[in-house]
Amino acid sequence: MLPWDLYNKALSIHMYVEEFDPDQTIEKTVTVVNEFTNKADFSLEGGGSIDSVKLSAKLGYGFSHTTTSTNTTTVKTSVGSDELGTLSFFFYDPIIRAESNNTYKLYDVSSGDVTATILPINLITTK
Repeated sequence: MLPWDLYNKALSIHMYVEEFDPDQTIEKTVTVVNEFTNKADFSLEGGGSIDSVKLSAKLGYGFSHTTTSTNTTTVKTSVGSDELGTLSFFFYDPIIRAESNNTYKLYDVSSGDVTATILPINLITTK
């Protein structure tokens, strides 16, 4: 970034940040198999005796039914560049926020996904 010259530049600098990814489509097929079983058993037991002869009987009936269901779907996802946000710096924001023992806390701006800091440089050289 060139020096921030208020005579020729605005009071604010806005940076649009984007992660560039080539456009592509991802396609995958998902198959789900469900199996349901219905089963029922019925039985009836009875008995008795006639004179000294014992009689017993058992009647039974049962059934089972299985249903299988298969569902297939295709999922398409488009992948491309991600917008990471816009960062805004204003001339009146202090670049150096604090100083302690030659350690400086600098002003930064964040969009949540990206953080940027304008670093001051000394353009004056001693001869």
